[in-house]
Amino acid sequence: MAALEELTQELTARKQLPAVPMRRALRLAAGASLERTAQAVGGVTHEAVRTWELGKREPRGRNAIAYAAVLRRFAQLASDGSQDAPESASPAVAGDLATREQPDREREYQPPPTP
Repeated sequence: MAALEELTQELTARKQLPAVPMRRALRLAAGASLERTAQAVGGVTHEAVRTWELGKREPRGRNAIAYAAVLRRFAQLASDGSQDAPESASPAVAGDLATREQPDREREYQPPPTP
């Protein structure tokens, strides 16, 4: 059953990943390097993160779960309007990246709807 639970978590995480162009935008808005993002995901290289940002590959398994969690955190940082974040983390951009008005911060990241 543990394998089924991990598979379910992976599939859920992959569905929650933002669109490919938004992945890099989230990282940059948070002020994180490729290297630090790879460290946060754990067990991957900065080249792997780069391929995910470019849409050349998709994270799988535990990497998908961890990468989705990292991007959710980046979206939260962007929506908080951190003073250290670049202009791309403006509230207008952040509103599209994270769930709006998250008073409890416990809600799951919901990617913006595709046009």
